[in-house]
Amino acid sequence: MQKSSLPERAPELIEKLRALPAEPGVYLFKDARGKVIYVGKAKALADRVRTYFGAGAELAPKTQALMARVQDFDYMVTPTEVEALVLECNLIKEYRPRYNIRLRDDKKFPYVRITADPFPRVFPTRTLVHDGSEYFGPYSDVGAMRRTLSLLQRVLPTRPCTPESLDGIDRPCLYYDIKMCGAPCVGLQSRGEYLEVVDGVRLFLRGRTDELVSRLRQRMQEHSERLEFERAARVRDQIQAIERVTDRLRSVVGEGVDRDAVAMRRDGPNACGVVLKIRGARLLASETFYFSDRDESDTEVFSAFFEQYYNSTTSLPEEILASEEPEDPELLERWLSENRGGRVRLVRPQKGDKHTLVALALKNATLKLDEWLIAHGAADKRVPDEVVQLGQVLGMRALPRHVECFDISNFQGAQPVASLVHFEAGQPSKGLYRHFRIRNITAPNDFAMMEHVVERHFRAVQQEGRPLPELVMVDGGKGQLGAAERALERLGLAGSTTLIGLAKRNEEIYRSGHPEPLVLPRTSPALKLVQRVRNEAHRFAIGYHRRLRGAELVHSALDDIPGVGRKTRLALLRHFGSVQGVSRATAAQLAAVPGVGRVTAERILAVLSHPALRPGQAGPEGAELDPPAGEFEGEIELAEEVDVDAGVPTATGSGAEGSRPASTDTSSET
Repeated sequence: MQKSSLPERAPELIEKLRALPAEPGVYLFKDARGKVIYVGKAKALADRVRTYFGAGAELAPKTQALMARVQDFDYMVTPTEVEALVLECNLIKEYRPRYNIRLRDDKKFPYVRITADPFPRVFPTRTLVHDGSEYFGPYSDVGAMRRTLSLLQRVLPTRPCTPESLDGIDRPCLYYDIKMCGAPCVGLQSRGEYLEVVDGVRLFLRGRTDELVSRLRQRMQEHSERLEFERAARVRDQIQAIERVTDRLRSVVGEGVDRDAVAMRRDGPNACGVVLKIRGARLLASETFYFSDRDESDTEVFSAFFEQYYNSTTSLPEEILASEEPEDPELLERWLSENRGGRVRLVRPQKGDKHTLVALALKNATLKLDEWLIAHGAADKRVPDEVVQLGQVLGMRALPRHVECFDISNFQGAQPVASLVHFEAGQPSKGLYRHFRIRNITAPNDFAMMEHVVERHFRAVQQEGRPLPELVMVDGGKGQLGAAERALERLGLAGSTTLIGLAKRNEEIYRSGHPEPLVLPRTSPALKLVQRVRNEAHRFAIGYHRRLRGAELVHSALDDIPGVGRKTRLALLRHFGSVQGVSRATAAQLAAVPGVGRVTAERILAVLSHPALRPGQAGPEGAELDPPAGEFEGEIELAEEVDVDAGVPTATGSGAEGSRPASTDTSSET
C-alpha cells in the first residue's frame, strides 16, 4: 500500500478540502480535463474525502491509480444518507466513471412502459420519461420480455396504435378484426372497460396472477348472469391462457410473501449477478447482469451491483434475500422502504427454504457466468468452485487463482532440498515448478531452511518483476509459517499476498495474522484443494531428495575407480541399468560400451568384485553397492538443480522415479 500526500496537492485544492462540510452528500473526483472519474457517497463529506488526500493515508492499488489522476473534485450536500445513496447511483449512471463498478450495458436494459394517457399504451422502451408513466423492469432478457408482451397482447389486448389522442378516428384498424384490440378509438370499448384491461396488465407484470384470475372469474360470472355468453367465453379463454402460463412457473415457497433472491458469482475480474423474483410463492422471473472489477473486494462489488439494480428497478418486494451482506445494510433497508412505501427486510439466510432460494440464485449466477466466459473466449480462465470456496474461507479479497507451495526435504540434515509447486485455477502448472538445493544449512533445521528458500525465491521474483501469486502455502504449522513471514517481511512483501501453512497431523490451516488455526470439514472442497497442493509439493521434494541420495550412493561405488569419469559412469548405467548390472557383466561386455576399453573394464571388475562391495555390503564410504529399491532404478537423466546459495545450476545424475525433464521441472535462479 502506498501513502497519499496532501502537501503535494495544489493550494486551491487544499483550501477546498478544508472547506468541506461534515454533512451527508456525494463527491465527484475529476481528472485534468474535468472529466468525472469517480463518484462516491459519504455520511460526512469532510471525513470521507480527506481520507483520500490525508498524509499517511494507506491506499489500495486501484485507489492509488485513481488518486494519481485526480486534479479536482466537486461535491453535493444532501439532507439524508438515503438521498446521498440515490444521488450516487444516478450520477454513476449519468457519468459512467472509469473507477466505479458498473453493470455492463446498464443503459440498454429495457423497461415496459404504461403511459398516462386516457387510453394508456403498453410497450417496451429504453428511455425513462417522467410524465406520470409507469415502468416495469429493467429486463436483462429482452427476448423473454417481448414474449411476455406478445402474450399480453393476445390475452389482455391494449391499443397498439401510437396516437395520444383518439379523436378523428372513424373506423377500427386490423388489430380489432384479429381480436388484438377492443377498438376504444371508435367507441367499441368503453374507457372503463379499457382501464380494467390495463389494470390486468399491471397485475400480470407485478406477478399478481392469482388476484388477476380472481378478478376475471368474477367478471365472467357477471357476464353469465347477464346472459352475455360470448363475453363470458372470451374472459374464460383469458383465464385459461393465464393459468397455462402460471402453471409453468415453479412454486418455490409455501407462503405468499413477495421476495427477491440476489446472488453474485465472481471469477477474477468478471462477475455475474442474478436476481430471482418470487411473487405469490412462484418464481416469476430471473434477471442476469454482468460487470467487472479487478481490485475491489467481493463485498464492494456485490454492494455496487445491489445498489445500482435496486435504484433502477420499479418492483420492490417485501423481503430481499442476499447471498452476502452488502455494505451498510441498515441504510439500504431505509432507502428501499422509503421507495416501496412499506417495510423492506434485507436478510442473509443461513438455512431453510430461504437459504435454498439463495443457493438457487447462486447456482444460476455460476452457470450464467460460465456461459458468458465461453461466449467471450475466456473459458480457459474460469476458476473452479473449490478455488472460489478457498478464497471465501480464507477471507481473501482476490480469488486464489495462482497458488504456490514450498516444502523442505532432508534426512537428518543430509542432502537438504526444497520444492516449489505452482497451481493455476486449481490445476498444476508444472512448467513453473522449482527445485532448490540448500548447502549452507547443514543442521536439520526446517524453519531456517524454509525462511532461506522463501526469501531466495521471492527476491528473484522481485528482481524479474514477476507478479506475486494470490496465495502462498508452506508445508507445516506455526513454525514454518513464521519462517516464511520473516522472509517476506525482509523483502517488504508482508501483506502483499495471503500466506498460510497446512499442518499435516490435524490438517489445520494456520493463517498469517490469525492466532488460531482454521479447521475445515474433511469433505470441504477447499481443504481437498490445499491438501492436493501440499501433497504435490511433498512428492516433488521427496523425489528430488531421493535422486540426489541415489546419485551420491552411485558416486561412492563407481566414481572412485581410476579411469571412470562422469560420462563413462553414465554410459555404463544406461547400458546395464544399475551398478549391480555392471558388476555382473564380463570384461568383454564392459569393453563394448563406448568409452570403456579393455584395461578400464578389467579395472572396474576388479573393484566391483571386492568383498566389501558385494550387494548389501557397505562400500568404501559406508554406502551400499546399490541404493535401496525404488530410489535409483531405470534410465538415468541429467536434471538441472538450483543451488540457492550460489545460484549456479549443476548437472547431476538422477533416477527415473520422481523426475521430470529439466525443461519442465526446474530452472535456475540467480
